[in-house]
Amino acid sequence: MKITVMAQYFLDSFLKRASAYEIRGLPEMQWNIPNIARVVGSTSDFEDVTMIESRPLIWPDFLIAPLLPIGGAYQERKFCGNGDVVNNTDTLGRAVDAYIHHALVDSHGTFLLADIQGMISPSGQLTLFDPQAHSPSCNASEEPLGYWDKGRTQIDKFYREHSCNAICRSLHLHDEPKMTESQQRDVERHRPWEM
Repeated sequence: MKITVMAQYFLDSFLKRASAYEIRGLPEMQWNIPNIARVVGSTSDFEDVTMIESRPLIWPDFLIAPLLPIGGAYQERKFCGNGDVVNNTDTLGRAVDAYIHHALVDSHGTFLLADIQGMISPSGQLTLFDPQAHSPSCNASEEPLGYWDKGRTQIDKFYREHSCNAICRSLHLHDEPKMTESQQRDVERHRPWEM
């Protein structure tokens, strides 16, 4: 859930940046953000571990994600996997690629979105779900974002293999200067989206 909330933060900043640069024609995009739910009522069933096999819910807390429509005119699409850098060639894919690039730039190189997929509605709205991400904290003393987090290795691979598309160039993402190692360490200790 943390990665999805961070991904929405960067999507909002991507759309603000696009508006500031007067970019038109981007697809409507949003994240399918789950909510935390807790079973209301007696919790005594959850305290008795001998009943674990017979109760309908194993834990009192769980995530609920809004159900996405499937089938019919809705299409599911995967834009990139966890370890690859894809340079999509269609309009929607280029927008997602630019959004991934923006998140990396806006986080000062500390948050690379990965494993991006979503549902496309008949109107063209994209609802993204279940992202993964890479962060240099994976290689530091902090916890990685998940078992899939390849850290600085994957971030460096993105910088090497990503080809800026017209949207990236219009947003001036390719103009962003690279930070020194000292600046990078400072940013990694004080990630702006967690303040």
